[in-house]
Amino acid sequence: MRWLPLLLLAFAAGPSSAWPVDGLRVTGAPRAQISPKLASDGQGGAFATWIDYRGDAQLGLGVEVYLQHVTAVGQIAPGWPTDGLLVAGGPGHQNGGVFADGVGGVLVLYVDTSVDFSDLYLQRITAAGAVAPGWPVSGVPIGVGPGYQFDPVLVGDGAGGAFVSWQDGIQLDDSRGRYTHVLGDGQLAPGWPVNGRVFEPTAPQVGRPLMLAAAGGGFLACWAASEDALATVTVLAQRFTADGIADPHWPAGGVTVCPRRPFSRFPDSRLVSDGAGGFFVLLSDYRNSTVPFENQDLYLQHVLADGQLAAGWPVDALPLATLFFEDETGNLSEDGLGGVYVGWHDSRAGFPQVFGLHIGADGQRHAGWPVEGLRLSGRNTFQFGVSFVADGLGGAYLTWTELTGLGRRSYVKRVQADGTPALGWPVNGVPVASTGGDQDEAALLGTGSGGAIVAWSDSRDNEASSIDIYAQRFGNDGVVAAQVSLASAEATSDEVRVRWWVSGETRARVERREPEGEWQLRAELEADGQGYMNLVDRDVTPGVRYDYRLVLSGGARGGETSINVPLVLSLALEGARPNPAIGAPWLAFTLPDGSDARLALHDVAGRQVASREVGMRGAGRHVVRLADDGVLSPGLYWATLTHGTRTLRTRVAVVK
Repeated sequence: MRWLPLLLLAFAAGPSSAWPVDGLRVTGAPRAQISPKLASDGQGGAFATWIDYRGDAQLGLGVEVYLQHVTAVGQIAPGWPTDGLLVAGGPGHQNGGVFADGVGGVLVLYVDTSVDFSDLYLQRITAAGAVAPGWPVSGVPIGVGPGYQFDPVLVGDGAGGAFVSWQDGIQLDDSRGRYTHVLGDGQLAPGWPVNGRVFEPTAPQVGRPLMLAAAGGGFLACWAASEDALATVTVLAQRFTADGIADPHWPAGGVTVCPRRPFSRFPDSRLVSDGAGGFFVLLSDYRNSTVPFENQDLYLQHVLADGQLAAGWPVDALPLATLFFEDETGNLSEDGLGGVYVGWHDSRAGFPQVFGLHIGADGQRHAGWPVEGLRLSGRNTFQFGVSFVADGLGGAYLTWTELTGLGRRSYVKRVQADGTPALGWPVNGVPVASTGGDQDEAALLGTGSGGAIVAWSDSRDNEASSIDIYAQRFGNDGVVAAQVSLASAEATSDEVRVRWWVSGETRARVERREPEGEWQLRAELEADGQGYMNLVDRDVTPGVRYDYRLVLSGGARGGETSINVPLVLSLALEGARPNPAIGAPWLAFTLPDGSDARLALHDVAGRQVASREVGMRGAGRHVVRLADDGVLSPGLYWATLTHGTRTLRTRVAVVK
């Protein structure tokens, strides 16, 4: 039997109702605004930065960095300029990134090429849109002087300041990884030198250093070290204390994430927490190539909080995508359950398409995800730029961009932990907007409340030089309006019972379909006065599966479910109805006889939060509520049914 906890007549997923249908215009300034990035404001909204050409008539000389604050209800925050706040300006090229400062404001990290080579600066802006007290108007210089400062990465220190890493080199192919600590007042932390410290002084080159805030203070870092112009590379990691000293509890010299091998491998995307003090890192790897820098593959490694590789993980990292296709470019995101989602595009079909995997802390794929990745969009278009963010219920939101005959289109999709689309979401996702022009460069942010905010560059005004930034929030159910909810569905060997809750309708028809058959009218239903419509179908054959759906006024169809009519009763735990459950869940299960049986609910830490003896209910299908409303906090739980020596288990999500 397949249970559908919520079916919606407004089938296409869409934005949260408080936001404009085709997105909030974050800036509509003249000329082009591109490459948006997002950070949480801690209140369900977001800070957004972008590269801005409004002061450059030639689109190439005066590039600036702007910042905007968008509230949780889809409005520009009070006091913020309509077209954004200038953070970094001048005659050179500026390119920024935005990061929450941990105390309600935001840190903006940017590279300035207004002088020879490039310099690196950090700025802190309050939630009200002002430069934070003590910070220079032009930002704090992080890496300045001769040479190139590039590939900057930032993690907050929890007190308004940040640890920053970057690459520093006289030439782009001769670089050293550096790191520093800036306090919340805009000053370098005591003992830290100007222009930072070098990660590995003995290595001639250190490439692409990544960072992650460490529990208890300090940070975790991962980088690629080379002794011969990047022909052979070792990937290393180390934990550093808040004062920048290597943690003495970690292996001397750091842990080897991936040993030295021919050709290059680099930490890719970012470090992701495993929720237990360790981290995951995605590697771009050329070990299978016979030609340097061709046929890039993806590998994943898991490092524990004590600096050891996780048990069962290969010393030279776990292979993810190794199909010998170029353009395997990846993105990594935690899943909220101790594992990770990995997204990438590759050219196994002869052109780029987007794929993903869901990997647990033990290095195993979650059920439903193929070995070489799940194809995330079924359209035969050029696809790229995929990224994931956890939805707080074990699943994830994801975005990507497709090159179609109408231009570039960015899409959003929500999937469950097994990779199947969340209820109400089409298999191929939904566009971020339904307007003309290009929607490109989608940036994705989890709101911490079961939804996600997406920002993108948008040319809907159909002018070659007019590109604006828009944003949209997608809710947990991903839909505009819910009109049909499946309340219950059960079957014995001689009858099927289905119950729907219907909003705004008092009459409906029921259609039924047998496998490989056509939909046929089965019954006419009326609401029972409490919003429910009930079907009892006794014309059934044991062992056959039937599909049912409602047909409402105007021909709208919804509430579709599949039910297997059993031959004999057997022990089964169907799970919560609905799932996710609002408040306390109702749990559906089947008992083969009246012997002792117990139904229990545990949180993710394994603590029992509710339990009930249910064997006295006897043989048959039953629905039981284990807890009262308000008892359970929103989150994930495990329901277990124990009958004799057998125990069945299924996951339950509880939302407000």
